[in-house]
Amino acid sequence: MTASGYVQWHHTAGKKRHDLTCGLCCWHHQGYPMFGKPLSVLRIEFGPSLAEGSKPFHAEFGSNEHLLQMQNSYLGVS
Repeated sequence: MTASGYVQWHHTAGKKRHDLTCGLCCWHHQGYPMFGKPLSVLRIEFGPSLAEGSKPFHAEFGSNEHLLQMQNSYLGVS
């Protein structure tokens, strides 16, 4: 599968908590190739994918709570 950058929902508190989701692109969420670029280039340009390991992803982008807080701030949701 090749993605084109559409948002996928990442469940930040388990799959049963649909109220605690944040949007991630296909690369950052499931490691799908995007824009016709190889995975090695995507890692360099966009950082690690959550699918390849949560520790590197969260080290670069912050905790699930931080991601949810940032998204809600962008959306004007408290």
